[in-house]
Amino acid sequence: MRLTLRTLLAYLDNTLDSESSETLREKIAESGFATKLVERIKRVIASPVIAAPAANAAGPLEDANVIGEYLDSTLPVEQVAEIERACLESDALLGES
Repeated sequence: MRLTLRTLLAYLDNTLDSESSETLREKIAESGFATKLVERIKRVIASPVIAAPAANAAGPLEDANVIGEYLDSTLPVEQVAEIERACLESDALLGES
């Protein structure tokens, strides 16, 4: 199992099987970046002041359906990198995913 933002989010949501979860836990422990990202995600989710994207947002990065497709692994490959980059750059988008 690769350590990606999507698999990291699945790990944090406890949606992986136990074997995959253990493998990912080990990879996170070995990666300083992943460890810091986990801490950031937990901090963002717990923050009462993080704003959600506007309900009338028109861009693909603010569209809940696009984020859902990303999380379900049904988003076209050419959009995945754009979503991941945006989530890593924005606490609001990271919190939404």
